[in-house]
Amino acid sequence: MAGPQASGGRKSRREAAPAPIGRRAQGESFSASFDQLQREVREACGRERAWEARVVAGVRAALEFAAAHPGEARALTIEASAADVAVDRQDDVIAYFTDLLGDAAPAGKLFPIAADRAMVASIAMIVRSHLVSGSVRQLPELAPDLAYMVLMPYAGRAGARRETGSAGSSDR
Repeated sequence: MAGPQASGGRKSRREAAPAPIGRRAQGESFSASFDQLQREVREACGRERAWEARVVAGVRAALEFAAAHPGEARALTIEASAADVAVDRQDDVIAYFTDLLGDAAPAGKLFPIAADRAMVASIAMIVRSHLVSGSVRQLPELAPDLAYMVLMPYAGRAGARRETGSAGSSDR
């Protein structure tokens, strides 16, 4: 029988993988995680008056949530869209944040280069990739750049840079 010693003290991927949880437990984990994320983002956004500051606070709160609660973030991303899940619940998360952005942002964009849903889905993909690579603790460092990505179509480069402190290439 080959144990950890046979592979130089390391466990194989199969041995290290957590046991799968049932669909009901996955659903409960998703719901509890989603409720917690929504609460933390609402609280962060609620402390701000200007829509731009609410967007920055929301992006930062979502990334800080993922860094502080990687298990819950995994339930909302990777496990929510797993092949054995009957319904892709990650779409619920993306739809929620797309609606939140739509409620906060002005009706028109200065640069209609990206749909709100695409920007939110991009952030979700970045969170997923950091969960998979094990670098989830680095996510809060990305908040200024990701908030800039969301703000720029509405506020322009200078406005997005002003709100996020992120470096843009020009003042348009």
